[in-house]
Amino acid sequence: MNAPISSLLLAPLAICLVAGLASSFSSLAPSPAVLRQEEVGLAFQGLRPERSEFVFRYYCLTGNLKFEQLRQAVEGLGEGAEVVLGPESPTSRPSTNFIAIRIPVAVPAKKALRAMKKGSKKAEALVYSAFSFEVPSGADTGLGGGGGGFLRGMILGISGDLRWVEFVGNEAAYFYVPGKLDADELAKRIERMAAPYVEEPREVEPLAETIEWDLVAPVTKKSAKKAEKAIARTSGVITATIDFEKARLRMRVRHADLMAAGDSPAGSAKRPRLLVNPILDALEDAGLAVDESGEESMDGEAAAPAPSGG
Repeated sequence: MNAPISSLLLAPLAICLVAGLASSFSSLAPSPAVLRQEEVGLAFQGLRPERSEFVFRYYCLTGNLKFEQLRQAVEGLGEGAEVVLGPESPTSRPSTNFIAIRIPVAVPAKKALRAMKKGSKKAEALVYSAFSFEVPSGADTGLGGGGGGFLRGMILGISGDLRWVEFVGNEAAYFYVPGKLDADELAKRIERMAAPYVEEPREVEPLAETIEWDLVAPVTKKSAKKAEKAIARTSGVITATIDFEKARLRMRVRHADLMAAGDSPAGSAKRPRLLVNPILDALEDAGLAVDESGEESMDGEAAAPAPSGG
């Protein structure tokens, strides 16, 4: 059967959007303040040493959805707990419902999942990975209904474990079932899908950043090593080093294969970011703390304003 004309017209745009994930980050000069940013995107805001009181968690519920029961169960998880996104169903998978919730950081993941199962017995906890991407000139990235539904369905087709994708600014967040699919495998599939439509092969990588936080001096070599080991074990942290003489923590992190996102100025439910609480806990356990005296000078620094709707 021949494909509908609308599908033929929209397919190149969908490929363009997916291929655009291979774009590299623009570079800004490092900030002299507490947080120094590298490889930042147009709407990128680096991680600040700010503890989150709430986290975002993501789920896919399949079958008949009892949304009112779900909403009540989520709100029962604590003051401020709420459903913040969804239910959203891709046109290619109408029986699935993507939902994001905002809950107190102290709520265990298992307890949150039990609340979600009040809406459907088949509730899956999802992980997320964020990628950078380029928008073709004049392209509409409002991936809602109509053509947006077609585009999203095409992108979700790269994996049966992929449940949802959100595009905000110059970033794309993928939400999927953990296990067979992870950020590295997802990147490979994006590359394969985009390969026939780009002039030169591009390497696709999850969104990553190198950040530095100044610490309160003095910092001993022993406390630095203790904190380094604990921080390096934190999900999303690639490397962590502390220069005890300069009292400075330097980390390479990537916002990929994570189950919880921090509710902070650096991100939102649609633009998930690494939760920094475990990093701050590791510093505290080692007797260290972030020097926030330079925070005030950051007000006029850094990335371009984030687009509305994020």
